[in-house]
Amino acid sequence: MEKNLNISQSNSKLEALIKVIGDPITHEPLEISPSYEHFISKEIFYPIHNNIPIMLVQESQILKMYGKRHLEAWKIVQSIGEESYLFDGMEGNFSTENWLPAKDISKIICQYIHKDDSVLDVGCGLLEKPAYIVDAFAKTKFFGVDPMLGIKERAFPFVQAYGDFLPFRSNIFEMILYVSSLDHLIKPIQSLREAYKILKPNGYVVIEETIRSVDKRYLQWFLKQQIFGVARYNKFHNHAFTFNSLINVIERAGFKNLQVYRTCEANEMCIVAQKI
Repeated sequence: MEKNLNISQSNSKLEALIKVIGDPITHEPLEISPSYEHFISKEIFYPIHNNIPIMLVQESQILKMYGKRHLEAWKIVQSIGEESYLFDGMEGNFSTENWLPAKDISKIICQYIHKDDSVLDVGCGLLEKPAYIVDAFAKTKFFGVDPMLGIKERAFPFVQAYGDFLPFRSNIFEMILYVSSLDHLIKPIQSLREAYKILKPNGYVVIEETIRSVDKRYLQWFLKQQIFGVARYNKFHNHAFTFNSLINVIERAGFKNLQVYRTCEANEMCIVAQKI
């Protein structure tokens, strides 16, 4: 999967991450080796490659938490993840500047941030900077996490990790973003519950998703999910959301004060919710 093992980041970005990084399972603070070669979590060592923490949990941990079927579906999506970012014409933002809803999302984010807030982007993409953070970037302490190393150095402190296992400490961020990423995860509600833990009280989660119609394709996927417990909606997505199902999963994760925003594309919706 990885083609760009020479991707690196600066010492200052690693230093910023040391202050917030935590165990991807428990969110407890981690020790770092004296030579900055790895983070230490009990008997598990997470390597640091070119100043990038590689916080990828083991398949055995995924199997233990989610079961075999979820693991297999997750592995398929991860194996084609880079293609899903780069394939022209597919749904989603792919971090590209020409994705029209990005400007709308950027404005929404700016309504809820304050100067020097810490913001985490779950699924930050392959490029230097996602288009939807352009307006907010200079005002915040921005961090990104993605399972792929990317194609160039990020403009912010970056951790290679899965969105289902967020490697940060509890109560550390003022805002967490899921921009077209929640439908790629093993179990979206579980990731949102982890986000809830690492948000500070009164912090915000911002979720942008493609809203699906309750058509034949959706109903077939939904039925398979009910029967087998897991099913892939299409080549690149494990999940699909209607408006009601997206609201439901956000509320079940514990978030309150939901605010709904439409973007310039009718099927692309942004929801802001709060940890109370």
